[in-house]
This record gives sequence, C-alpha cells and structure tokens, in this order.
Amino acid sequence: MNRKQFLLLLCFLYSAVVTSQSFNASMVNIPDSLRVNAYSVVRDHIIEMNQSSTKLAEYKVRRVITILNKKGQDAAVFSTYTDQFRSLTQFAGRVYNSDGMEVFKLKFKDLKETQYSSMLGTDTKMRYYACEYARYPYTIEYEWTIKIKNGILTYPTFCPIESYNQSLQHAVYSINIPTSVDVNFKEQLVDRLPSTFLNNQKQCKWEIKHINAVVEEDYGPDLLSIIPFVYANPLKFEVDGYAGGQQTWQELGAWTHSLQNGLNQLTPQVISKIRGLVSGCSNDREKVAKLYQYLGETTRYVSIQLGIGGFRPMSALEVSQVGFGDCKALSFYLKTMLEEVGIPSNYVVISTKNERLFSDFANEQQTNHVILQVPLPNDTLWLECTNTELPFGYIHEGIVGHDALVCDENGGRLVRLPVYPDSLNLESYKVHVNLSSNGQSQVSVCRTSKLLQYEFQSNFTKKNVNQQKDDLRKQIALNQAVVSDIHFKEYKTQNPSLVVNYKLDALYGQTNLSRLFIPLNPFRKPLYIPTKNNQRTQNICIERGYYDRDTVHVVIPDGYVVEGIAPSINLKTEFGDFTSSVIVQGDTIEVVQALLLHKGMYHKEKWNDFVLFCEAIKKHYTQTMVLRNGGLK
Repeated sequence: MNRKQFLLLLCFLYSAVVTSQSFNASMVNIPDSLRVNAYSVVRDHIIEMNQSSTKLAEYKVRRVITILNKKGQDAAVFSTYTDQFRSLTQFAGRVYNSDGMEVFKLKFKDLKETQYSSMLGTDTKMRYYACEYARYPYTIEYEWTIKIKNGILTYPTFCPIESYNQSLQHAVYSINIPTSVDVNFKEQLVDRLPSTFLNNQKQCKWEIKHINAVVEEDYGPDLLSIIPFVYANPLKFEVDGYAGGQQTWQELGAWTHSLQNGLNQLTPQVISKIRGLVSGCSNDREKVAKLYQYLGETTRYVSIQLGIGGFRPMSALEVSQVGFGDCKALSFYLKTMLEEVGIPSNYVVISTKNERLFSDFANEQQTNHVILQVPLPNDTLWLECTNTELPFGYIHEGIVGHDALVCDENGGRLVRLPVYPDSLNLESYKVHVNLSSNGQSQVSVCRTSKLLQYEFQSNFTKKNVNQQKDDLRKQIALNQAVVSDIHFKEYKTQNPSLVVNYKLDALYGQTNLSRLFIPLNPFRKPLYIPTKNNQRTQNICIERGYYDRDTVHVVIPDGYVVEGIAPSINLKTEFGDFTSSVIVQGDTIEVVQALLLHKGMYHKEKWNDFVLFCEAIKKHYTQTMVLRNGGLK
C-alpha cells in the first residue's frame, strides 16, 4: 500500500474511530459561548451511512446531548421509526452527571414501542426512550444502528440541531457508497469536505463545529430555514422492485406516475354507477363536483403505509370495494372515476408543512401529501380528496400557495398553487348597539368570514348551541354578555363564507357618575404586541395575510352627549394598512375600523417599525368614547 492509499484508508476509518473513542462528558468541556441562551447542547452528532447496493444499506448514529435545565428536557428523548424497509438492529445509551461520571446504562430492552399511527394500514412503528433523570445538568449518549433493506430512496437527513435554544459543539455526517452510485445533495449552512476514494468506494463528508443556540423570536421564520442541514439521495434507486431516478423533479414525477400503472380498473357496476351520476350534468365542472361529492359519501380516510404503499396508491378497484384509502388512494380513485367520464386529471404530490420545495433538489423528504389537479377549460381545480367537506374548488389553508409536483405521463413538473389575495381573506363585523344610560345594552351582531377566515371558523356549524355561545363570548371583550338567537348561513362555494347573526345582552362599557365610557370596538382583539428589540437576529415573517373590517353603530341614550371621541387614523405601512374613524351623526355614533395585514418576509432591521404598527392598532382597537349626561356636570 503506497502513502496515498494509506491516507485514504485513514479517512474512511475516521468516522468509525470517532464513534468508538472515549468521550469526556464533563460540563467543563462545553465552551461558555455554547451555553448562552441554551437549554441543551449537542456535544456530538455523528451519522455514518454505508450503502452496499441499491437495495441494502446501514447507518450508525451517535448523539450526545447535555441537558442544561428543565426547559431542555425534551432534547433527551430518543425516538426512531421502523417499517418494512428499516429495522433497528442495535441500541445502547449512557447517562452522565455534571462531572462526566457515568450514572447508568441503557440497553435495547429499555426501549418502548408504539404504533406510529392509530390509523389502520401502517407498518410504521416508533421505538423510543424518555429519560427521567432530572439532576441538571446531565449528559445523555445514544448509539444506534438502522438497517435498510429492499430499497434506498433517500439517505438519512443530517440536521443535528433539532430545536430552538439548542447549541451544537460538533457534528459529522459521512456517506460511504460504491463509486458507481451517483448522489445528489442539498446543503444549508454547511460545506461538504472533499470526497475521498478507495477500492471502488467513495466517501462524502460534512463536519460542523460550534453553532450557538438560536432564540425563538416573535414572528420569526421556520427554524429549518436558519439552521444547518444536509439532504442527500441517490440519483438512481430501486424501492421494493420499482426502479426510478430523481436527478430532476421530472424524473421523480415519472417514477411516481409509473407506480399507478394497472391500478385504474373498476367493475362494470361501478362504472355504470359513475356514468349514471353525471348523466344529467351540463358541463365538466358539474361532473367533477358530482363525483367529488360521491367520493365523500362512499369513502373515508385511512392511512396506508404498508411497504411500497407508502408511495404507491391502492388500486381504484380496492378503494371502491373497501370504502377507504389514504390521500394517495382517494386521489387516484377520483382520478380513475373522472377518466371513466372522459375528464383528464393529474396526481399531485405536495407538502402541508413546506410552502416551498427546492427547485434544484428533487426528493420525497420534502412532501407528505397527495391531492388531485383537474384542469378545466376556464379553471383549474385543486381537490383535497381526504376531506370532501371542504367546499368544492376551495384551496385550503394547508396547501394554498404551496409548491407541488404534478405527475403525468410526461413525468413531473413543479407548479405553485394559487394564493388568495390578503384582502379576500375577510372577516367583518356589523354591529348595532342600543345603549342604555346604565350601560346595559341590546346588541345585534352580524359576523361574516370568507376564504381562509371562513376555514378557521367553519367548525362553528358543527357545534351545539352552548358551544357556539361559548365561542362567541370568547371573541368579545364585554362583561356579563349573554348570547342568544344565533342564526348562521354557510355558503360552500369555491370562495366560501360563513355568516353568523346573534343577539347580545351585555354591559357595554362602564358608568361613572354622569358619564358613560364606551369601548370603541370590543369585537376585535388587537394584534399581539411584541417587544422592541434593537438586537433582532431573524427576519420578520407574517405567515398569513387577512383583512378585518368592522362597523359599529351605537345609539346614544336620551339626554347624553358625546364628550370625547378617539381621533381618526389612516396608517399605511409595508406590513399592512389600518384605518379607524368615529363619526357622530345626530343620536348615533358610527365606528369604522379596518386592518389589512400583508403576508410576507420583512428585513429584521424593520422590527421596531413593525412593533410600532402593532401598538398603533392596539391603541385604536381598545380606546373608549366618553358620553356625558347633558343635564349634569
């Protein structure tokens, strides 16, 4: 062996040496900088992935965490998932006190096991250990091995920091693969080391040192967007006998589409039923709506994650017979029914968690859901087949504006679902108050909620009267409020809305001798007021935009005059607009307020401007008007 080969061999052996070397768990070995704002410190996080073929691999993990206080206790929990493709073959652990002395050991038998999902049809199980040692600070070390069989679609994700207020001392990720295997990577805040080669093997490696704890900030971005991670997967793969590629989204979409081959068969009886259902429809949109309704009436959602069933839908025939399926199966079943009546549609893979997908990195790890796209001549429908109670054609909050992979016979293509303008996500109150001289008043209220604000309120229609009264009471800032005479109307159109009318008997304000102190708008809770901070570290993320618009008419009691009213305001900022006006006309006071909040990401240097915006809104939402008895001083 020459010198070059010897050095390469040392590189390949490095990760094994690291995992077997002794570890000094004493607190004195944690730099002071890593304790700042930290509840826990990841001392070592090492993953060694070894792939021997397209079907077989094994990876070893060593994770050592120091728990500094009670707030960091969750970081001491071990958990891993197993299924037909992954098995846990080895596990060991140790707990050390603050001086680094071993307190006790953990063995495989100490792990508990639970079914990952309560839904029928999953072989995924979770093995876990919840450490109950609470003499802070202490250190816990876990070592485990996962064996992968029957296919490798992705390599383990390397994301050593798992929560806010967790710092990182050291982490290493190595992937050892045959030189014939091509790999794709997506890295954030970590650089790959030069690859090494030896005896038809290649090693790809990353190392991270000393990452300070990230403090969670109000209106902050998602944690995953600001911490180091590595995604990796083989460009060519085979899962349970189904070969494919993922160098591009087009290629991955082609594999996903190929999994549906031969699954679109239905019995003559079901086909006859389907065609009969749409026989009276005048256009394709009506046909889609009729079959979407039929899907909801005849099926229910059940998670199916058995083997390749985690990626491949059940056959349409099976769904029609058993009456259940997961998002893949139900979407494909509707797709098959639409085919039978001559309407093309597309199977769509999407994420309910990640709004954006990496355009330059195709992988299954970013997605978790399937819906159906139906391109019609004048409209494109995006149908949620697991919940047909959603209004037909409405794009719900979990997917609106999200990137998605549309899969058809040409492969996959990334698209972005439509997003509703902030101004259309409306909630409005129209209120009429008959005010008495003692403040006790009769109030008529009409609340209208549209689109995303409709979705947040849609469960109201499923509650009993007492629950509805409780909900309405919680949303208003009035004492001794008695809710009665509730009526509602739900409009389940493509742009849905919910209108709720009700009566209130309430103490509307306070009395003090000859004066009444009347709230400007007790039906609107102000934005949460964060704290000013000249050391803001993260950009400002407003996740959802919306429009609140309220009109409150107050009838002034006989003998009273307006002594003081709030000034009008017309505030326009990049975060949103807010207007408030109070107009007195004869014996009536009209209060009109409107808040338009813009969804978006804003630079951290504008944080204090955003705080001032929130404070101005709160001030005007919570102000009072003063009425005085005209005959008294």
